[in-house]
Amino acid sequence: MDFSPRLPLSLAVAAVLAARPAAAEPVEFAIPAQSLSQSLLAYSQATGIRIAFNEELTHGLHAPALAGRLEPEPALKQLLSGSGLNFRFTTPQAVVLSQDARHKPGASHLDLAPAAMPPVTVLGTPVYAAGDPHNPDYGLPNTQTATKTDTPIIDTPFSVQVVPRAVMNDRKANSLQQAVETVSGVGFMPVDGGVYNVFVLRGFVGDSAVFRNGLRLEGFNFDTANLERIEVLKGPSAMLYGRGQPGGLVNIVTKQALDRDYHSIEQQFGSYDFYRTHLDFGGPLNADKTLLYRLNIAYQDNNSFRDYVSMERVLVAPTLTWRPSDRTELSLGLEFQNDDFQRDDGIPAVLNRPANIPISRFLNDPKDPLDNQDQLAINLNWHHQFDDNWTVRHHFMAVPHKTYMDRAIKPVFLLDDNRRVFRNGVGQTDDQAFYASDLSLTGKFRTGGLKHEVLLGYDYFQKESLYRFHAFDTSPFAAVDIFNPVFPALPVDLVDFAGWGDFRQVSVMKDRWHGVYFQDQIQLLNNLFLTGGGRHDWAETGRGDNFADSLSAAQANFSYNRTERFSPRVGILYKPLSWLSVFGNFNEAFGTNNGRSADGRPFAPETSSQFEAGIKSEFWDGRLTANLAFYHLEKRNVLTANTQTVTDLTDQSAIGAARSRGLEFDLNGKLTDNLSINAAYAWADTKITQDNDGNQGHQLPLAPRHSGSIWTRYEVDAEPLRGLSLAAGAFLAGVRQGDKENSVQLPGYVRVDSAISYRFRAMGSTMTAQFNVNNLLDKIYYVGTDAIDSAIPRADIIPGAPRTFLGSLKVEF
Repeated sequence: MDFSPRLPLSLAVAAVLAARPAAAEPVEFAIPAQSLSQSLLAYSQATGIRIAFNEELTHGLHAPALAGRLEPEPALKQLLSGSGLNFRFTTPQAVVLSQDARHKPGASHLDLAPAAMPPVTVLGTPVYAAGDPHNPDYGLPNTQTATKTDTPIIDTPFSVQVVPRAVMNDRKANSLQQAVETVSGVGFMPVDGGVYNVFVLRGFVGDSAVFRNGLRLEGFNFDTANLERIEVLKGPSAMLYGRGQPGGLVNIVTKQALDRDYHSIEQQFGSYDFYRTHLDFGGPLNADKTLLYRLNIAYQDNNSFRDYVSMERVLVAPTLTWRPSDRTELSLGLEFQNDDFQRDDGIPAVLNRPANIPISRFLNDPKDPLDNQDQLAINLNWHHQFDDNWTVRHHFMAVPHKTYMDRAIKPVFLLDDNRRVFRNGVGQTDDQAFYASDLSLTGKFRTGGLKHEVLLGYDYFQKESLYRFHAFDTSPFAAVDIFNPVFPALPVDLVDFAGWGDFRQVSVMKDRWHGVYFQDQIQLLNNLFLTGGGRHDWAETGRGDNFADSLSAAQANFSYNRTERFSPRVGILYKPLSWLSVFGNFNEAFGTNNGRSADGRPFAPETSSQFEAGIKSEFWDGRLTANLAFYHLEKRNVLTANTQTVTDLTDQSAIGAARSRGLEFDLNGKLTDNLSINAAYAWADTKITQDNDGNQGHQLPLAPRHSGSIWTRYEVDAEPLRGLSLAAGAFLAGVRQGDKENSVQLPGYVRVDSAISYRFRAMGSTMTAQFNVNNLLDKIYYVGTDAIDSAIPRADIIPGAPRTFLGSLKVEF
């Protein structure tokens, strides 16, 4: 175990095995006035809450008498009153004490205990803060995403899963797609060859389901270097987050500034000329630790198992935090990411299966120029705690600059001979700007025997986009034999995007959404929790198009669709035992705007509803958590053909519907002190229930009936192999439909990954050498199809990578 040189090696720890969470019912105290260390020991014995502290903090301090029936948190505040010490719950059953520098006159940064202690041993179990860079835990007990309050998962009547930083580190998951593979019911749709992070959650495509620190951030292929954790909320989430797809959302939580020094440098290298460098620095900028920073920088350069495919990425993400008082905090963060890459649309299907050709075969065109996307995100977050019960928070994010540009000769469809693929020239540019804001007030109070935690909020989202699409017919040059490709000369210079195209389109798009929401989390009878709330949304979605590439004409054709809707959510959770919860919930959601009909009338927006019930449990003092849930989810007002229109065969009607029902299981945490696990399984029964395009009764795309994963890590703690870790896992998916027509099936697969690492001390630093092998058995499998943007998804099947090797060396100092 490593300890900071700022701390004496002698540590005092008061602890017993936890018997209840921090938010337990009142406890009867009878602690006399005595030394603070003895009082803390008596408190821990009475509540079952572990308390870790530095011996020097309590030396010479005394605590007042504590008597009567009190809740654990205010009782601890009474014991610490006048001591100059702060406390912070790192888990519902664990507390870390620290000293406020302003209560120690003349103190310097050399003799003050850090506000966030490094890991200390509590009865053989380390205690970590959730954002501690050294935290090795595979399970985190709390989440903000499900309720927008810091609520233990076992007390949350909704399905939510957390992917900690430790899992990303062990798997070397550098993309969001890799990181969420360990969560049940989550798949991936490779839009434009995987350029965008589009997930399939509970069978439904989440085309705007990625959030950043609770604020909507659409599209883009996010890097994981600046992520602390990922939280996945299942089911409709409109009550807290506004309109969206019904399957759920993926909330990425970025790394925060640190109040103790931390520096790490990691170099990765692997198959297909993969090179990646990651720097992570953080710590206090002044002696009293009111000004903190964090800086993450990543650079990646790689080729691919796919011919002619490569990528170069730069990520820079600084964060600055100011804490003017114990109750106020303000953080400013930037994140810039730039990708230069080769778009890759995969391989086509022959009949109803992926073509039997090498998975490395590239069918776009070797002469395609590199494509580009870059994004700058600015976030300003602050909160102020008025007292122990009431807190105001404001999160603001601006993305003033987000651009995407690609130009490609891409596969469109297979000709009748089932060997030549027809290709078209396409190009697109998309210049976007996002602005999102969320202001909320939380408060705790009692009414009679009921405990309330209320949430009131207002949020706003604005997006503007200028989109250009060019295409040209390359019939004389386009057909390529997929079994023996010979690429002809191109009819145009693809670099000159503005100068080519037989078909040109320019679109101006604007979205303005805002809503007010409320929520009340009620505890009654000490083991019954009710959560209820609602939201009213006002949404304006505007678009103007011109098919002669005239921006002024597109602006002249611009018009808004205005809709509003109320979305309720209720949940109930019962805890018959401290380690077991039974829950159920009902949600309704406001979905995607459907545009206008052929005669100019706005369609009704999509809506959805979900019933869910399940069981949550904690084992071995909360080290291992499990979630089992059954859900029934319906989506309505899906666009389909309008059979009443005879003159316009392209006319549509918002009367389509789809259904998903299933069972999901997740297991996260530690089986023993040395063995950690992430395991997941999902059974999903999806169906298009109403459709006029001939798809009624079909399975939803990329939604396998069976899917799952398991990833385990074993840490050796016996000499001479102390520091050695072994990890392995399997990821599986059943047969998936490649499109809503169910015309092509992607075969099921099982992929095995593994890792070995060794952590040691050298030259005054902690070093970790690691070696990962992905797809250990070298199985052929397929990630998915582009079932959103591709006119013919069966021509855009993306293969998975074969066996790949990745080595890394990380230095922490």
